[in-house]
Amino acid sequence: MTSYRTLFLESVAGIAGDMFTAAFLDAGLVDPEVIQKVPELIHLPGVTVDISHTLRAEARFTRVQVIIPNGSRDGSNDHHHVGRGAADSGSQEGHPAHHHSHHHQPYRELVERLEDSNLDPEARSFALEVFRLLAEAEADSHGVAPDQVVFHEVGAVDSVVDVAMAGVCFASVAPERVLASPVKLGRGSVKIQHGTYPVPPPASARLARGMPVASVPDGIERVNVELSTPTGLAILKALNPTFFTDGWPPGTVEAQGAGAGSMDL
Repeated sequence: MTSYRTLFLESVAGIAGDMFTAAFLDAGLVDPEVIQKVPELIHLPGVTVDISHTLRAEARFTRVQVIIPNGSRDGSNDHHHVGRGAADSGSQEGHPAHHHSHHHQPYRELVERLEDSNLDPEARSFALEVFRLLAEAEADSHGVAPDQVVFHEVGAVDSVVDVAMAGVCFASVAPERVLASPVKLGRGSVKIQHGTYPVPPPASARLARGMPVASVPDGIERVNVELSTPTGLAILKALNPTFFTDGWPPGTVEAQGAGAGSMDL
């Protein structure tokens, strides 16, 4: 029987960028100091990564938070980066188009940041693929070209660090194949930058194409809950799972870990 170094991702209650990295840390698959150096590697002075533990349903999980210099921390909701390009005529969200350069970062600038980073080549390549998928999904949902997609200034920092950390995690394990469980997307509606949308909102729905999805677990009682973020879905899509399975695949478990997001469900 052929043996493969397999990475299995189980979507217990969805997937998000911070949860992805937290699970690798919890499993001991990546060095915490390596993860905490990521902001420096992508030239974001003052941005730090906080690694802690938290309880969810009386079980211990690892949690990762990106801390911005102004004191804010990221969460699992990364919709603040949704946007249209400054090339759009008229205004967006009540702001004149010329304000975009101050409040937003174009997709191309984020690509350049990653290309100029000191990330390992494999980690950099993975991060660029994740952002390409994100930009294409956002562009499709807004009816613009990917180069016109802009990311909210703070959201761009959260997202680029989350994606870069995911690249570091992927490169550290270098799996020969990736398997995943069906994805939990959520239900009800969610408020994002452009208004209230059904779950999954447009970009997430586009990223979910081709993926098996599952209903919200019975233990989650919230009527309106988004379990998987665009960044998390883009990471999963970039991993290109060999196949999706409802249960753990056969083999020997070498490491196991779980990451918590910002919501306590």
